[in-house]
Amino acid sequence: MTMKKKISQFAIAGMLMLFSFTAFSQHKNDGVPAWVSDKGYWVVEGNVHRPLQHTVRFYNNQHIMVGSQEIAKRLNVKRKKVKMQLKSMLESTLQQWAARQAGTSHSDIAGKP
Repeated sequence: MTMKKKISQFAIAGMLMLFSFTAFSQHKNDGVPAWVSDKGYWVVEGNVHRPLQHTVRFYNNQHIMVGSQEIAKRLNVKRKKVKMQLKSMLESTLQQWAARQAGTSHSDIAGKP
């Protein structure tokens, strides 16, 4: 093989690799992240002067606050583990709220003659 032929083969192989890498990088992931709940959302409130105290408020999809919780430790909301813990807290709070709502509506119906 001549040197020109080898160089052209390497150039063609390099171009093919370049196109295949760009094709893989163009893949879009439109999925919802694992820490996003379809039942509601949470909001973390903090204070610059008190970095170890946070208030987490939980809302359902109708934007009704279903609960809140005080957390007395540093909370890094950028971490996936923290987001997953907040999601599980949200879903348990929503279940408790739904049970309370179902209990009050049944007692109202049962109490009427």
